[in-house]
Amino acid sequence: MRNAKAFVLLLFVAILVTLPGIAHAQSESEIRRFLYSTPNTYGWQPVKGEISYDFFKDGRLHVQGSDGEASMWEGTWKLKGDQLTLKIPDRNTNKTFTVTIDGDELLLDDVRYRRYAP
Repeated sequence: MRNAKAFVLLLFVAILVTLPGIAHAQSESEIRRFLYSTPNTYGWQPVKGEISYDFFKDGRLHVQGSDGEASMWEGTWKLKGDQLTLKIPDRNTNKTFTVTIDGDELLLDDVRYRRYAP
């Protein structure tokens, strides 16, 4: 009985110590700052896929296809909480994604992106 109580107490302490390391829900301001390009980077390139995004502070959006500047569109973006809405008139696109920050990577729904640094 005494060993069981000690085990439960030890388990409880281990959980409390581990909790701060578990990913927390990001605030809208954290996500917004994360979306912007950093020095020497130019937007977000998918780990697997073809469409890259570059988010600007004024709400503009540049979208680039796999063939580079031959497929480039402009649009707008808005963020509300963790919901990112992209509007690309030339492609008749209006889509909302759930945004997650995973370390240095960006997830839009289940598509993973990394900063593009040529």
